[in-house]
Amino acid sequence: MGSYLDSLAAAHRRRLARMKDVAPASSRGAVKAGRATPTSGSAPRDDMATIVARLGVVEARLATLVHSLPLREAKISRSAPPRLQDVPQARPLVSDVKRAVCRDHAVSLLDLEGLSRFPAIVRARQIAMYLSRQFTLDSYPEIARQFGDREHTTALHACNRIKRLRATDAELDRRLAALETRIRAELRPLAES
Repeated sequence: MGSYLDSLAAAHRRRLARMKDVAPASSRGAVKAGRATPTSGSAPRDDMATIVARLGVVEARLATLVHSLPLREAKISRSAPPRLQDVPQARPLVSDVKRAVCRDHAVSLLDLEGLSRFPAIVRARQIAMYLSRQFTLDSYPEIARQFGDREHTTALHACNRIKRLRATDAELDRRLAALETRIRAELRPLAES
């Protein structure tokens, strides 16, 4: 994701450089048929200057955003060839976990993020929050925000509840283990590419 944003920022810088070098056709004296020449020759250049200034502000914000993104993968040193245990494991996002839980529990994403208190949906939502906490590096507030802008205590309660139930309910434990395996298997092709 960071390299993608870096490439966008580089393309943006190239566009800015081209815009600074090329003057608008109206300021060079070219008149198209049916159009009058501008009364002041500096008006288009002033517009171009404000556009360039605004694009500079956007570029600065984009650079700040790129540097503030959390790194999802560990860096590998280039001095020695990577061993299997050195290769960073891909970590799923909360959205990946939510999709897997939706498939497993036959609920929709809107159900997980919605306000429904139907017991089957509540249990699926709690399981999704629990697995999000297990798989991702996100905090309770970040997880809760991705489930319908809930409070962090809701995510904390869900994780504690599923942890307690998993310790006592063998069927739930078996089902969660299978779901965890499925989520890891879906990530494996991404990590290999």
